[in-house]
Amino acid sequence: MKRFVWLVILAFASTLVFACSGAVNEASSNPSGSEDIGTESQALSSCYVSRISLGVWYSQNDSMWKNVLLGNSSTDTIGNYGCVLTCLSMTYQDQWLTSTTPSQLNSSAKSAGCFGPGSSLIDVSCAINSRGGPHSVTDLGSLSAVATTICANRPVMIDVPWGSGHKVLAYGYNGGSTSSASSYLIVDPWDGTSKYLSIFGTSTRWRDLN
Repeated sequence: MKRFVWLVILAFASTLVFACSGAVNEASSNPSGSEDIGTESQALSSCYVSRISLGVWYSQNDSMWKNVLLGNSSTDTIGNYGCVLTCLSMTYQDQWLTSTTPSQLNSSAKSAGCFGPGSSLIDVSCAINSRGGPHSVTDLGSLSAVATTICANRPVMIDVPWGSGHKVLAYGYNGGSTSSASSYLIVDPWDGTSKYLSIFGTSTRWRDLN
C-alpha cells in the first residue's frame, strides 16, 4: 500500500504549483519551478524519513494556531512567520514520537527564552530542546549531504529564497543526483503539502535535526 501511495505522490507532485511565503504579505507570485541542477552523479537508492513519509505534516496556517502570536510579538503570528516552528514540530512527531503542535512549541520556546524581540527566533537549538532533549541542529554545508541524512532516517530543514526567507522540511530522496533540487521531496509548512524542492529554484542552508 505504501508503495502505491508513493507512486501517486511521485507522479503528481511535480505538476502542482503552490504559493508559499514566510509571511502573507511578502510576495505576490509563486516561487520559481526552475531546478538547481548539480553535477554529482547518483550515489544512493531512494529513501524516505519513515513517519513524515506517511503524512505526519503540519501547516503553519492551520486554523488551530495560525492566529497565535509568535514569540514575543504583539502582531506577528504563527500563520505569518511560523515556518521554523512548524518544521520543528513535524520533526518532534517523526523523530521522537512526541505530539507537539506549533502552538505548543511556540509556548515552550518562549518560556525557554529562545525568542529575541518580537517574533525573532534567535536560537533554533534552544527551541528544539524546549520540550525535551537533548537534540541537536547541525549545518550540513551542502545540498548533496541532504540525501545521506534522509537515508539515515532524519529530516532536514532547508532555507529557500522566497519572500523574506522561508524554511521547508526535506523528507524524501528519489535516487537522482544528490546535488539536484529535483531529487528531494519536502513538506512546505506554509500549506502542509508535499512538493519537490525544485519548485523553489534553489536552497541556501541545510540543517540536520537530530
